[in-house]
Amino acid sequence: MKKFTALAFAVLFMMFVTSCGDDKTTEDKLPDEEVTDEDVVEPTDEPTNPTDEPTNPTDEPTNPTDEPTNPTDEPTNPTDEPTEPTEPTEPTNPTEPTEPTEPTNPTDPTDPTGPEETGSCTYITNAFVSNWTDNFPTGWLNKYDPTGANTPGGKKNFIAYEKIDRGEGDYALRAYINAPEGNLYAFELPPFVPADDAAFPTKLTFDLKASSTSKISINLRCGNLGTVQDDYEPYNWDQETGSFVNAGNNAYNAVDLGDSDFHNVELVFGEEIKAEGFWRGQNCRIEFKYGKNSAFDIVVDNFVIHTAAEDCIGEDTPDPTEPTEPTEPTEPTEPTEPTEPTEPTEPTEPTEPTEPTEPTEPTEPTEPTEPTEPTEPTEPTEPEPQTCVQIPNGDFSGTWDEDGIPEGWTKDGGQLSKVTFAKDENGALRITRTNDGSNGYAAYSPKFIPAADAGVPAGIKFKMAVNSPSVVSINIGWKEDNNSKYYAYNWDSHSQVFVSASQNQYYLVNLSNSLTETYIIFGDEMTADFWHGGKTLTLQIKFGNKDKNTNVTYDYDISVKDFEFVYFGGDCNNVPARTIGYAHTQWPESIEGYAGMKETVYGIIYISGLTDRTENKSVALLGVKAQLGTKSEEDADFVWEDKYADVNPENESSGNNDEYMYEHTFNKAGKIKYKFRFTADNGQNWIEADNYWEATILAPESGQFGNADFKYWSGNKPQVWEAANTVTTSKWDRGENNYAAKVTATSSLSAKDIFTSGEFVVPDGKKATEITFDMATDQAIKPKIGINCGSTKWYGWDSANGYFSASKSSFVSIDFGDNNTLHQTSVQLDSTVTTGTCKLIVRYTADANAWAAFDNFTVVYEDAE
Repeated sequence: MKKFTALAFAVLFMMFVTSCGDDKTTEDKLPDEEVTDEDVVEPTDEPTNPTDEPTNPTDEPTNPTDEPTNPTDEPTNPTDEPTEPTEPTEPTNPTEPTEPTEPTNPTDPTDPTGPEETGSCTYITNAFVSNWTDNFPTGWLNKYDPTGANTPGGKKNFIAYEKIDRGEGDYALRAYINAPEGNLYAFELPPFVPADDAAFPTKLTFDLKASSTSKISINLRCGNLGTVQDDYEPYNWDQETGSFVNAGNNAYNAVDLGDSDFHNVELVFGEEIKAEGFWRGQNCRIEFKYGKNSAFDIVVDNFVIHTAAEDCIGEDTPDPTEPTEPTEPTEPTEPTEPTEPTEPTEPTEPTEPTEPTEPTEPTEPTEPTEPTEPTEPTEPTEPEPQTCVQIPNGDFSGTWDEDGIPEGWTKDGGQLSKVTFAKDENGALRITRTNDGSNGYAAYSPKFIPAADAGVPAGIKFKMAVNSPSVVSINIGWKEDNNSKYYAYNWDSHSQVFVSASQNQYYLVNLSNSLTETYIIFGDEMTADFWHGGKTLTLQIKFGNKDKNTNVTYDYDISVKDFEFVYFGGDCNNVPARTIGYAHTQWPESIEGYAGMKETVYGIIYISGLTDRTENKSVALLGVKAQLGTKSEEDADFVWEDKYADVNPENESSGNNDEYMYEHTFNKAGKIKYKFRFTADNGQNWIEADNYWEATILAPESGQFGNADFKYWSGNKPQVWEAANTVTTSKWDRGENNYAAKVTATSSLSAKDIFTSGEFVVPDGKKATEITFDMATDQAIKPKIGINCGSTKWYGWDSANGYFSASKSSFVSIDFGDNNTLHQTSVQLDSTVTTGTCKLIVRYTADANAWAAFDNFTVVYEDAE
């Protein structure tokens, strides 16, 4: 399940904006078929647990009989307590439903008796977008309808979708469309039914990334599912608070988060949620809408309903009934029926073999002609359990049919009318397609299955011509649990090869119109476990309409030939041996900073006849890999990172050497040695660098920030601290090797998180009461300080007292009157005990080029009560 960090309450302003009519026509790319890591197999692994332990309830029936006196000894306990809750709760439910929150907040003991405090949680199925069916989240509803047949009013809807891989099995949904001409629905979350006693929600939080300025409105619709007459409440974007608030009607307000990072935002519920017959016991769903005349491009993830008492995170698909099913294992008692084996007398029925007379029906064996279908099993036989796997008919030397399709290869079924195949004058497969502004699959190779002892290839060598400027991506794809998955390989213009990537990106391929040798380079994804997993694989060639983030209108016209896996070592070796002549850990020669700091480390390698070449060196990437290793004082050996280092495109050729780089996070305090190792044969053999360097990693004082005085920097970024890409950070030299961090807005910002500290851990038995620091500001800055210890509490500027206070909810300009001096100020933390692991967040509303500077953060504690 995905990790989720909930935002705390922020005081919100409500806006009323007129709504726009629903209408929309436009075009955008169709979604790619994406890699899906379904969790469906996990529930099947666990249902066996209850069946494995059916005997437990039967083995211990005597336990309840041995202890019946326990409940009888304490009958008064349960009877005394039920009377307490039942008497106060039942009267409070009817008498104070309309004003539960405010009177109960001051009297915490009575809170549990209120319906909103004791009601059940409401969950949204697949709220963390973990489960996918094909290229859309399971249970969600997409609104792609190019015909308008399923859209009210017959309005065409070209909204497009994409699966976004956030890493470690964490996915998000992207919905996008270019400048629609009207307002329309984008997608809906799965429907849900709040229980009759469900707690009323206070807010819905979710992760949102707005890659461009997008006009958004969100509806909460409850009633009879699927009817237009359902009641709904619209929630519109409030730029000041960075939240969606109820405004009484749909207003498509522009959301501009200012960067491409995810932000955790809120949809704030008010009294409207408590209207009779709206929430409890109703069919409800959440609808995202987009507005006209502004490109709509958002990514969403991690939806959580919050109540006054708890965060209803739960599982994506909670099923509390499953644990009760273990009672069914009692059915195994039915094995007593084996007494029926007396029925073996029935073997007398073998007299029925008279029926073999029916073999006259073998006339039906004419159906064995259908065994032609077993041609499919021939697909796995094509690769044969051989050590050296190759793509069947990868050189197209087999027969071609009258449609210009080489034996075993296929057009994508959805593109049959758009993609043309032909055999060109060089015997290559020429694939053409007229550009229509969309992305899709063009061709599939025959299927192949690597044997369990097959060597793991370093990549694929092939020839390619670009007859007309074309945007290409290539996949290795397979089916798993009835879901389509793939590894994507995108064009790298620097190395002139296709390199592994987290998802398809369509880059313009810059090769000549004559067949040129190039490669698909496998990376960390191509492990022995994957390659030997018995998967039925295909090579999939894709076309696109984008060169990076720029729309292009090129037709798609390429020729390909001679696909061959490249192996190093073993029986499959088809690459000449190489010898690493020199390997060195280049830079930096020492590192110092706090635990959690990141530093890019560089190493160089020399291979005669390869790294000293001056022409295109794409082959240098094939089989040549580098890893960074670290070793603490207590480690016996270096521990090598799983991920490979990248070739440094800015300095690939360092004399006769090639340079590699790796950004490493030093999480452990102490003396840490670091060095590179290299392989020239895809990991068959490794050569360690002839040297190592040493890092001194510090741990912050108990309960304090790491690098709180900004002494340590990596380039122009203070170590441990994170800055949004909407700002720049620079050193403010205060003299005597003393620096402050100056944070400058690169564009106009509206309630944007721009600067975040490393973690600090509140000591046991302590609570944080104040955070002191030095600060200077441009007069145009309106900041807030957030403290996140599981959820975020915001503190606004109190100009009267000169510190940040929880009682101030709005953004206020800070004017110290002297921009050349940092002034001491503080965050006066409220009475809430701050515990656990926390971070400090700076949020700006500011004009472009406005700035603030910070230094010397110190957390003040007192004993917790």
